[in-house]
Amino acid sequence: MSRRSLYTSQTTTESNNIFQSFTDLMSNAFMILCLLLLLVLLQSQKLNQDLKQANKRLQSASPIVIDESSGQFKFKSGSAELNPQLKKYISTKISPDIQKILQEREINFIQVIGHTDGEGINQKSNLDKSLEIVAQGLQPVNKLSAGSNADLGLMRALAVVQELQKQV
Repeated sequence: MSRRSLYTSQTTTESNNIFQSFTDLMSNAFMILCLLLLLVLLQSQKLNQDLKQANKRLQSASPIVIDESSGQFKFKSGSAELNPQLKKYISTKISPDIQKILQEREINFIQVIGHTDGEGINQKSNLDKSLEIVAQGLQPVNKLSAGSNADLGLMRALAVVQELQKQV
């Protein structure tokens, strides 16, 4: 009975070496891929923990609401121009409160929401052309024309943001 040998011919030896090289290459590639996936998993867990902590800080910050029921902080109907009482209130009360909350809660942004009175607006909007220029502070908010209540709410929020930026 004859024994089989791996070294019987040159072609058999070459094919065995190619197979071993291929399997070594594939196993190394698999190990590298597993290592990369492990690193991504660890990084995503850390990011998830950071997001949870930031979310807790945000939820613990109470909103600052300007009560319009007194009548002294109301906008003129259809206008986004701040009245003098509201400007004073923003500079003396709102801005210091925001600074205090930002420092205490380690929050690095605020959200300003503008509302309207619900009365219809029948004019053409120029927000598409002028909003960016006004947002950059190159023109005042009263250069904008609201075409809808959504536009007017945005313009009022922008007016408050610009007043807050003057305080910083």
